[in-house]
Amino acid sequence: MTTFLYGLGGGRRRIPAAPTLKQTRTGLLPVAEGRVELVGQDSTCHAVQYDFTSCGSAAGAIALADVNESLAQWLQGHEPDLPEGLAKLEMPSVPLDTGGRFEWLQKNLKQISNHRALGPFTWPSGAGTPPWGAKRVMSLGSGVRYIDRMVVNTSMRQRERTLTAAAVAADLGYPVLLYVGGDSSKGWKTAVPRHVVVLHGGPAPIEETEGFLDDLDTEARLTKMAREIKDRLQAARGEVFDPSLLIYDPATGTNTAVTMKQLMSNSVPATALGGWPHIVWMVLPVQR
Repeated sequence: MTTFLYGLGGGRRRIPAAPTLKQTRTGLLPVAEGRVELVGQDSTCHAVQYDFTSCGSAAGAIALADVNESLAQWLQGHEPDLPEGLAKLEMPSVPLDTGGRFEWLQKNLKQISNHRALGPFTWPSGAGTPPWGAKRVMSLGSGVRYIDRMVVNTSMRQRERTLTAAAVAADLGYPVLLYVGGDSSKGWKTAVPRHVVVLHGGPAPIEETEGFLDDLDTEARLTKMAREIKDRLQAARGEVFDPSLLIYDPATGTNTAVTMKQLMSNSVPATALGGWPHIVWMVLPVQR
């Protein structure tokens, strides 16, 4: 489908610059492979979507809570003010455990994303969450503006440009929603986005520092900062860039480590993408 749309002129818009500041993550989405759990004050739940149509809202809920402290605390059982855009929602009338809060958030984010997503009409709930609705949700409390872009697997240049932008954003601490699916060889039903996962940054290199920084420590840190800036410039030019990355799949509630090479060569394990082979659309952050 994206190849067809690309032939009509879609997917050719320039991707605006990535946010300039590194995002402080809440830690709600772990930076390690394996099972993802939401640990609350009085209960713990496996972070999985509540039904087969809620992958987009589950991915959005986890991604947004990973960069919004008040939303993360609310999921964990505290009572902070919810982010602007969610504060007007009617709160649950009965106390909920961690799993109940996660399900409630998924359902309400889906209502926000699907409202008027078909012009004046609501996007059908059974069809999941459209990318242009997901970008609305992700812009609510992340502090940056999110946009949606298709990924054209038959155009290496377009694919590399969009996926590099996604990897740069994830490396800066901003989660990216990846829409995945199949291709027209197995029918048009598989050629449209069928599932949503979250691309996010993996663990940072361990730094050992004791006491005050001496001149050598300061020089080492300045060198590291210069190297990071160089990496980002190289990424913008499509040169060597190999950040630590993970993909969270709400269908299984697990994190899977992926490499830049796998992203660029369309060889991310299907198990990380809900069983689908291709990344076909994305929702990523840009400067406001």
